[in-house]
Formats: sequence, C-alpha cells, structure tokens
Amino acid sequence: KLPNLVILDLSGNQITELTISLVNAENIEEINLSNNKISKIESSFFDSKKLAKLDLSNNQISLLPAGIDKLSRLKELNLEGNKLTNLPADITKITKLEQLNLRKNNFTDKEIDDITSKLSKDIKIRF
Repeated sequence: KLPNLVILDLSGNQITELTISLVNAENIEEINLSNNKISKIESSFFDSKKLAKLDLSNNQISLLPAGIDKLSRLKELNLEGNKLTNLPADITKITKLEQLNLRKNNFTDKEIDDITSKLSKDIKIRF
C-alpha cells in the first residue's frame, strides 16, 4: 500500500499501457502521465476515490474505457494531444469536473457539438 502518495508524476517516460489499479494509492489526488506513449487504459485504472487532477496529454489514446465516472472527485482532465474521436457517455456523471482539455484530438464538428451539449455548462472545455 502507498497511503502517503498524493501526487504521482510519471510524465515523459515510455509508458504504453495503464493496466494497474490505484486502489492501493488510496489518497492520490494528482497524476501526471503526459508525454508518454499510452494507447491503452484499463477501466480498473479509474478506481481512485480522491483523484482530482489527471493529465493524460500528449499520448496515443484513441479510446477512454467506460468507468471514468468512478473518478467522482475529478476536477481537471487533460486529454490534449491524443487520438480521441469520442468520449464515453459516463463522463457526464463526473459532477465535480471543472476543466476538460480536448485540444489536438480527432473530434468532428458533430462530436464537438454532442460533447458540449451533454456536459454541464459550468465545465470549461477546450477544443
């Protein structure tokens, strides 16, 4: 167990998959995994109860798995510079989300309209 781990910065490595669960890092509030080569995320990765900030920018993510709504305290989600074309429907269930960065992905105009219509107007979304 890692009860004292609050911030985890693994940016700029060669990580390709997120297949771990963060249940043992129960107090983690911030994770920076930017500038890696992540293309696969297992839904068990979203098991953190206190995570408020998640940076997955500049990876190779084309799909976010269902289950992201388990990050119930998430306030900031940075997905800039990936290969996303859509978002899982359960992202709308993250009620504390304040900032969502989706710049430099592969969203169509229709998908952008769909995302903005489904998410709370209080969320600052960047395309």
